Amino acid sequence: MALLHLPYGHIVTLYAGGGVGRFGGRFAGGLQLQVPIDSTAFGIQAGFGGGALEATSGGADNTRIRRYWGMALYFHSALSLTYRFEEGVFGRLSLGMDALVAGDPDECVFTATDTECGVSASSLHRPVSPFAGLTVGYAFDI
Repeated sequence: MALLHLPYGHIVTLYAGGGVGRFGGRFAGGLQLQVPIDSTAFGIQAGFGGGALEATSGGADNTRIRRYWGMALYFHSALSLTYRFEEGVFGRLSLGMDALVAGDPDECVFTATDTECGVSASSLHRPVSPFAGLTVGYAFDI
């Protein structure tokens, strides 16, 4: 993680990480602007991530459409609140959204009839998913 100190106590950090979500493994990386106030910091994050995704949506005549991507690319943004203890341990709560940027679904099925979506899969809206995250870590004094 690289740090760039800006005037008035603002800090820009590069971040990268991974984890396991509802549909499998995920990874993400980007920039975060933090405004520290004592041991607390408010932040704004923006970056890209990837991983598996499943989206279910409604179609014409109340049909349900299930799409699955084995690997999808997301743009994500979030607001965060971080608290750092004197020992270097920190906790961060993040609230944000992921928006699918690229990737055609590997699988698209009308759930009622269990038939393939065909060419209509590419014309469906790209999913936007809200998320909440909790990070616990250790900040090295490098």
